[in-house]
Amino acid sequence: MTSITEKLSFFLVLFIVILSPYYRGIYPDYYKLPFLTLIFLAFLIYLLAMVRKKERLFQLSLPEMFFFLLAIVYLFTIIVASSKYSSVIAFISYIAWAFLFWLILEFFQKKSLKMFLIQIMVCNAGVLSLLAIFDAFHFIPERFQNFLGMSFWGLYFSGRLATAFQYQNTSASFFAVCLFLGIFIYLQEKNWWKKLINGVLLFLIFFGFLFAFSRGTNLIFLITLLFLFILVRKKEYITSVVLILSSLLLPSIFLQIELDRCLSQALPFDFLVLFLIGLGSFFLLSFLFLPNQQIFLVNKINKKLVFFLILLVILGIECFFVFFIQFDVKNFTFVRGFGEKGRDISFETKNVIYRFTFYRDALKMIQKKPLLGWGGGGWAARYFSFQSHTYYTKFPHSFYLNTLVESGVLGLVPLLFLLFYSLYICIISTNQNQSISIIPYLGAGVFLIFLHSSIDLNFAMGAYHIFAWTLLGLLLSFYPLQKLKLSIPLIIPLLLTLIFFILSIFLGNAEYYYQSGNEYRAGNDFVHSAKAWETAVRLNPWHDNVLYQLSNLSSDIYLQTKKEEFLNLALEKNQKALNIEPYNYEYYRHRADLFLLKGEVDEAWKDYKYSMELAPMVLGNYEKILFAFLNLLNSQQKSINPNTLSQIKVYTDEVFHLYLENQLKSTQPNPPSEALNFLKRDIDTVLGGGNTGNSITED
Repeated sequence: MTSITEKLSFFLVLFIVILSPYYRGIYPDYYKLPFLTLIFLAFLIYLLAMVRKKERLFQLSLPEMFFFLLAIVYLFTIIVASSKYSSVIAFISYIAWAFLFWLILEFFQKKSLKMFLIQIMVCNAGVLSLLAIFDAFHFIPERFQNFLGMSFWGLYFSGRLATAFQYQNTSASFFAVCLFLGIFIYLQEKNWWKKLINGVLLFLIFFGFLFAFSRGTNLIFLITLLFLFILVRKKEYITSVVLILSSLLLPSIFLQIELDRCLSQALPFDFLVLFLIGLGSFFLLSFLFLPNQQIFLVNKINKKLVFFLILLVILGIECFFVFFIQFDVKNFTFVRGFGEKGRDISFETKNVIYRFTFYRDALKMIQKKPLLGWGGGGWAARYFSFQSHTYYTKFPHSFYLNTLVESGVLGLVPLLFLLFYSLYICIISTNQNQSISIIPYLGAGVFLIFLHSSIDLNFAMGAYHIFAWTLLGLLLSFYPLQKLKLSIPLIIPLLLTLIFFILSIFLGNAEYYYQSGNEYRAGNDFVHSAKAWETAVRLNPWHDNVLYQLSNLSSDIYLQTKKEEFLNLALEKNQKALNIEPYNYEYYRHRADLFLLKGEVDEAWKDYKYSMELAPMVLGNYEKILFAFLNLLNSQQKSINPNTLSQIKVYTDEVFHLYLENQLKSTQPNPPSEALNFLKRDIDTVLGGGNTGNSITED
């Protein structure tokens, strides 16, 4: 890095990596899009620096080529996408991740820069753990809970640390990876005061990992630990890792239950005392095995493989008593998990059963479109049609199944090649070079990220994408990857990046106005919400949610004013939303409601029926359809056509019959809800000439 432009691009990348976890894991689009804009800006600045150096061709290594190939597959999925807007966002996101991956490989060639970034990530993990502890004790003032748009609320709930990622399992995965990196830094640090700081960070990271308490992450961590031992190979290095982990695990066996009680009951002083006891115990145990003493110990026991195996057995026992069974110091008993919370995350609960249900339903979707999938956001757009029973999730809890759902086999192949190629050269290089380095620990971190993401929704969050691709880029930057000179003039990627940069600004601003409109609408400010949403549509004509909200707003105004123009406007906006997302059962139900207001009962029924076909297991859909019929009868009982009354009777019976029929296909059938029964009864009552006063369905 010699020019100012290169340095500016470098610091932008650092800024992105450091801050991304604090914005709710940049999960919603209104958080993610500004970060995509920053990535495009960093890449654009770097390309300008290349132009100034008079470079003519754009060069890519093999991993970079496959990453860009994955992004290109997402471009083609837009053609077949179930949700055009979601697929566009997914494509732009993957282009941004590919650009970030490329920048990491370009910037972090020097070992000192690699270690600097890794140290920053470890510090970040320690800060995230500390902030979650502060939130548990309500130490973060309300005025700072949304500091500069960062979310410092909800960092601890349900007795588990969620951190700024807002999801415990993802936080646990993040901490587990940083734990491997932190162990290496702690072991290699020679300066005593730096070692002290790194020790505090390591203990905070372990605490965050432990109290995020994710069963899946714990199991994956133990598997990854074995993978790390395979990479490290030398017994003295493995012994060092085992001893450091033992220094962390042993105090936790006795303190975990009490620390959990202090967190859940918000007892900061008691917590601080116990935390310091644990930290002191960790330092005492770890400093008993300083590097020179470890070597002395290993030299003595090298001839005795039995002792080495005993160390591993002890580590396994410690892990079992920390991750699965805890010791209650007060009652001198062992309890499973964190008492009742342990049962909540055990194998016997519905959480595991749900995961297998998601996977089975995802496979149904993949069988329908195996080649190119359903496009970005395809699962969220279409899973209601493939449900085995009623549930709600926007991600199938598996990165690979989600990739297959969204981009089919054509998308999964380059992704798997990128991952296996990276781990392959990591394993080969560590076998050839047995000197101690960060590479095995980085390899273990990457292994954990992509193994855990096979059973969880980590990659639903933009910040996790940034974290994962940054670590993978750092790992690959240790190897001499040959650049392939493509016959692509540099001006082409420069112009394309400029287009993506401008597009992301428009999309980000549209999302801002969409959220503003939602806030105005919540306060019943029709005028300002309409203005905000119209601005959002002008900035992003493909935002189906905005169009749907405008349709709802127009129909509400029609109900107040009875002006036909607002009803027609509602239909127009709803149709535009359906053109963008043609499989949304709520959009079809809403259009049916509008047809019902126009008195076109047959047209309304077509949409209601299709809505039920799109979401056969969603009970609320059936209830809202019957509620619309009941509203029509109550508002127009005296003026309504007798033929319409008989139609509504037939349609009501069919809705009820369809619900019962679809529940017979469900793997977890549910009887009709109380509300559905009351709605049908009230419709029958009105059709029979009665009224529905004091009914449960009045509201």
